Amino acid sequence: MENALKDDYKSLTLAKIKKLKHGGFGRTSIKCMYADLGFEIILLTSDCAKSQELMELLGRWRKENEAWYLSQFPVSIRRTTRWFVDKLIEVPDRMLFIIKISGKYVGHVGLFGFDFDKRTCEIDNILRGEKDFPGIMGCAVRGMMDWGGRNLKLRGYSLKVLSDNLRAVRFYQKLGYQETSRIPLIQVNGRDGLEWAQAPQDYEGKAARYYVVMESV
Repeated sequence: MENALKDDYKSLTLAKIKKLKHGGFGRTSIKCMYADLGFEIILLTSDCAKSQELMELLGRWRKENEAWYLSQFPVSIRRTTRWFVDKLIEVPDRMLFIIKISGKYVGHVGLFGFDFDKRTCEIDNILRGEKDFPGIMGCAVRGMMDWGGRNLKLRGYSLKVLSDNLRAVRFYQKLGYQETSRIPLIQVNGRDGLEWAQAPQDYEGKAARYYVVMESV
């Protein structure tokens, strides 16, 4: 019976996510508050791939923050659109919400990597694209987590952050996340040059960077 309930939860959750991601931009919006201002985080949907404005924006933000990604590569609208379709829309358990306040997009927050047995998920792609409205990212992450609990019946969250991104580590600590483990990373040859990857289990060298695994408490 327990396994059947877990299977039901997984299939129903994935079906709901798919429906939402193909439901049209603007139909799934989470209302949040920042100081005395209301703002929203809007689910990016399949039709957003046709928006040059959004693809340019996502690409620019990615390029400006590439130091905190595992790989760096030339950014273009075509490549961003391909990533958007293949690595976001077509990935069953991945969602990305763009933050909009006072008519302006300022960043994005996401969910990815569901553990359907535990009903947990990683928060993913937390990126501040514009410098306006300091403190809004925390409000957006909390709003997304609350939404996930209400609408996807999630019971907890985790994340991974690069160990040298100290500002991000402190940000997550303020949101109630605590470090639970570290994953050593090494540089490898990727398609577009050097990139960071998880070190093999028999790796005996000293890792230059780590993925810090954190969980909400």
